[in-house]
Amino acid sequence: DNLGYGYICINPQVFPDLNVRIGLASLMDTSKALDYYPNGLADIIHRSQSQVSWAYPEGAEAIYPFDGTKATAIARFKAAGFTFNETTQKFTNVPEGYFTFTLPSAADKHPAGGIFLRAQELLGEIGIVATIRTDASLIANIKKSPVGVYALAWGSAADPDMYQVYHYLSQAESVVSNGIKWLYENGTAETVKGTISVKKLDNTVVTMTQKEALSYLGELIEQGTKYMLAEERKPIYEKALEVLAQLIIELPTYQRKNLFVYDQQVIKGTTLSPTVTPYWGPLAEIWKVQFADGVAGNYSKEVEVKPAD
Repeated sequence: DNLGYGYICINPQVFPDLNVRIGLASLMDTSKALDYYPNGLADIIHRSQSQVSWAYPEGAEAIYPFDGTKATAIARFKAAGFTFNETTQKFTNVPEGYFTFTLPSAADKHPAGGIFLRAQELLGEIGIVATIRTDASLIANIKKSPVGVYALAWGSAADPDMYQVYHYLSQAESVVSNGIKWLYENGTAETVKGTISVKKLDNTVVTMTQKEALSYLGELIEQGTKYMLAEERKPIYEKALEVLAQLIIELPTYQRKNLFVYDQQVIKGTTLSPTVTPYWGPLAEIWKVQFADGVAGNYSKEVEVKPAD
């Protein structure tokens, strides 16, 4: 497993109405990422965390699953105030480009490309013209101004740092790029609509505004840092990841695998490290690696070393 995961950001600064984000997420078929990584080279994930980490919840399922019938999207977009023609079964007042999906490379060369193409097709069937654009400088540009929907990947570690990426008080640039800081600071604005029902750690169920949910998410992240043992932190982080998924600011997509290939006519395979994990590869003990018998001379030559001036 790779130390990291792919995700799609649905930026609340651009789409502050939660209904819009949920409706859009319901048209994102994340299984399309497996067309890019076939034959077991990736897994579909449902929380904003690497499966490598102890913090990834076992058996996690999508909060807002893909709905190819478009019923969820239609209902949510109606709730957001979009005008729907019941006769034609199409929306009539969504301007072209309202939904723009941005990738750092062409759609056929990115794991999220198939997801965006399918969503574009489904939106078109209900009268909404979505645009897919390529921006080779996407990582730099999301720091300059809000980008509505974009796909990237996070690097990760076994021990997650949720504060940096998801706490509204974080000083990291990430909470600006993903819209969390804006959403918290503008959570009482008229345009910031939508609530979620949160089952808290004490099992009470509370209906929260988006700002209240971000505040609770912050509490959970802070609480999680007070414990040393993973088993104590795990239920706290699991709840934090659930609340984040309910807010659908970030839609997790895939976790890819790493593949190591070597030529046994060149490398003596028995000298490679037999243990392969996300933290330890076959070249971890490179000083033990040997050429196959009879080929070492083909891969070595004398080099004259001259003293520096």
